[in-house]
Amino acid sequence: MATKYRKICPKIWNDEKFVSLSDNGKLVFFFLLTHPHMTPLGAMRATTSGLASELGWTHKAFMEAFEEVLAVGMAKANAKASCMAIPKFLKHNQPESPNVVTAWVACVDDIPECDLRDECMRNAEDQMASKSKAFGEAFSKAFSEDFRKAYRKAMPKTIGIQEQEQEQEQEQYQEELHLVGKTENEPLEKVLKRLNELRKENWTWAKYKPLTSKHKTNTEHITALLNDGSTADELIMVLEYVAAKNKGHEPSKQYFNCTTPFRPKHWENNLAMATDWDMKGRPDAKPSSNGSGKSQKEKFGMEPPVSDYANVGRET
Repeated sequence: MATKYRKICPKIWNDEKFVSLSDNGKLVFFFLLTHPHMTPLGAMRATTSGLASELGWTHKAFMEAFEEVLAVGMAKANAKASCMAIPKFLKHNQPESPNVVTAWVACVDDIPECDLRDECMRNAEDQMASKSKAFGEAFSKAFSEDFRKAYRKAMPKTIGIQEQEQEQEQEQYQEELHLVGKTENEPLEKVLKRLNELRKENWTWAKYKPLTSKHKTNTEHITALLNDGSTADELIMVLEYVAAKNKGHEPSKQYFNCTTPFRPKHWENNLAMATDWDMKGRPDAKPSSNGSGKSQKEKFGMEPPVSDYANVGRET
């Protein structure tokens, strides 16, 4: 059983985790949230290959976007059980009456038996108990005492093991991703290290999470340029130039990442401007406060990513 409508809080666009996702990552999150098979408990049976097929994407494209959502904790998955869940689903999709809670029993069998289902059940029980006495009693009435004891009993002894297993399951989803070198001596890591330093130095973050080579979306553009003959120092110079232009301009921080400054169609122009800036002594130029009459490219030395939803997730 799945609800006909889903609630999405407008404040999601102020959420740092959500905003950090690529366009594909955001679309995958909304796809999971509004999927016809998503149950009122916030979990469902699904596979990455099946979801990719539904979107008409390649499995590789879906994996890259889905892995972003997993990395920020906005979704969880158990690959062996073919189970996916949205941890905060019930927070924004509360039942409207105790009768709705009672009806939840019909959807439990649609969720594969695994640690994620147990976690969803514990979360649902806790939320209903704190919501009101009537909702707590409705939950207890719908689910037998033995059933509730089963998922509660497993929690204290196995939660550490389950967390480790979940991490291993997430790693399975990353098998399609190309992981690169890990040492700081390698050019890629040198560029990423400087990128993280500049991000932390020039913008405000509620809680900074470093960009790493663990995810292919963080490496493919940088690696492509390095493979084509560009040096790590050239990439770093471009980053330092863009940071000097964007420093303190909060909306621009979402574009200061592993992708936008290094996009093929922008790279030659960005490198030329950065080289000129470097030769002039690296003036600490900043964009004007209003930016009147100037494009994103003129103000910041780069353009925001182009969102083409007709081709999103498809390989060209």
